[in-house]
Amino acid sequence: MICKNCNTNNPEDALFCRNCGKGLSEDTNKSLDFLPHTNSVHNKMISKDSNKSLVFVVIFILIVTFIMILSISKCSNPVLIPAPQADSTVVAVDTIATDSTAVAIDTTALVNNVSATKISASEENIAFTSNGGTKIIEINTDGSNWNISVGTANWISTSCNGNTITLNCQANTGVARTDYFEVKADNQTLRIHISQSSCVKSPSATINRVWVDHNTFQDNIKGMSIHVNFDIYNQLNKKCQCNAYFYYSDGTQLKDSNGSYNTTDGQVCAPKRITPNYVNCSYSDLDIFIPNSELHLESSDPVKLKFRITIFDENSNSLVQSDYTNFNYN
Repeated sequence: MICKNCNTNNPEDALFCRNCGKGLSEDTNKSLDFLPHTNSVHNKMISKDSNKSLVFVVIFILIVTFIMILSISKCSNPVLIPAPQADSTVVAVDTIATDSTAVAIDTTALVNNVSATKISASEENIAFTSNGGTKIIEINTDGSNWNISVGTANWISTSCNGNTITLNCQANTGVARTDYFEVKADNQTLRIHISQSSCVKSPSATINRVWVDHNTFQDNIKGMSIHVNFDIYNQLNKKCQCNAYFYYSDGTQLKDSNGSYNTTDGQVCAPKRITPNYVNCSYSDLDIFIPNSELHLESSDPVKLKFRITIFDENSNSLVQSDYTNFNYN
C-alpha cells in the first residue's frame, strides 16, 4: 500500500506507514484525529527522557569530580612530623615498618665521628735483620678512624687490616738502613721507626802474638822491628792500619819532637798501613820498624819503656788492642 503522505510502499495489511507513521486508510486517520500531533508528542517525550538522563550523567560526573578533588586535597596536606632535636643520643625510628612492635635502629655510631685524643701502637721501634721479613703491629686510638699519613721507603711496604698494620721488609744487600712512617687519627700523629741491619758483617780483628827485634837495620838505619801476628775480618780491600804506640813504663806517653813518627797529639807512634786482600785475612808476621832515634831519648842510662799494638778499620775505628810489651832501651 502506497502512503499518500510520503509515497512509501508499505505492506497491504499495514495500518500505518513504516516511514512517516501516517495512517494508510481514511478510517485510521480519522480515528487518530483525536490525538493530534501524536508524533510530535512522542518526540517531546523522548527529548524529555534524554534531558533527564543527561542531567543525571552531569550530576554523577560532578559528584565523582568532587570526591577526587577532596582526596587530592587530603594527600597534598600531609600531617607534619616534628624533626628530632640535635641530640647526639637521638634514635632513628624506622617509619617504613607497619608493625607497632618494630625495634628502633640506633644510628648514633653512624652520625657521630668521635675525634681522637690519643693514638699508640703495640710497637713503635721495629727492627729487621738483613734477611728482611714480616711484622704485624696493632694501632690503638679512641678516634673513629685512622690512616697512614706518611709512607715508607721502597724497601718496605705496609698494608692495613682492621686495627693492624702488616710490614713486609725486603732483604738488605747493603749497609744498615733506617726509615719511618706516620699514622694519623684526626689531629693525633704517631711516628713508627724502622731499622734493618746490614748484610755486611762488622769488621773485627784478633791479635795472636807480638814480639820485637832490637838493633835491626832498614836502609842502613838502626832501629827496632816489631812483629805482629793477627787476623782481620770483613775489611776486604779496605785501607786499615796497624800502629805501635810507645810509653814510659809508668804509662806516660813518649813524646815526639820532630813530627816524623807521631800521632796528632804528639805521642811517639810507628804506623803501618795494610789493605787486606781477603774477607778474612791473616797476617803471620807484620813488621813495623822504628828508628832508635825516633824514640827521642837523650840519656845514656837504660830506660824502661813499653808499647802496645792497635788495629784500626778504614774509618779509624779501633778493632783490637794488644797487651803491653815491655823493653829496656840503652
